[in-house]
Amino acid sequence: MLHKRFFPQAGSARFKAGITILLSPIAAIRASDALARDLLAAYHPVAVAAAILPADDFREFAGEQFRRNRFGDHPCKWYQENLGRLMEQAIRRKGIKPAELLRPARRESGSVAYCPRCLAQYLKDRSACSDCGFEGMVGFDGRTRSMTPDAGMTGAQKSKA
Repeated sequence: MLHKRFFPQAGSARFKAGITILLSPIAAIRASDALARDLLAAYHPVAVAAAILPADDFREFAGEQFRRNRFGDHPCKWYQENLGRLMEQAIRRKGIKPAELLRPARRESGSVAYCPRCLAQYLKDRSACSDCGFEGMVGFDGRTRSMTPDAGMTGAQKSKA
């Protein structure tokens, strides 16, 4: 039993989960969840995803995590930089170039800018993403958009802001 091998000191938790599973059909359905809950807790989600997800799913998940780290506002820059380096290593091991995850797969018709954090695309220039709030939109021409917060708003919208 994996749980016993990895968590030998958790006998009472294993006993409790076993009794619950024995007495409740609903708990029996989720038995593997109860027993394996902490099995991968010591690993970063990108490392686990690299081991268990199909290539396309890993690419999508790793891209989200990589962009969140790269364009996030972490209080500890040392942690952010080291985590970014480790993510890049995991992504490269799967045969993916990290830079490919930092831009949209394709430009949607009429889009002039996109958010580098969530990859939302916009038809008008903006200074901040309405999906994730990131301030640092990038144009498809490669330039960072530094506009006023109300750019692209109508007069009525400006008066409400």
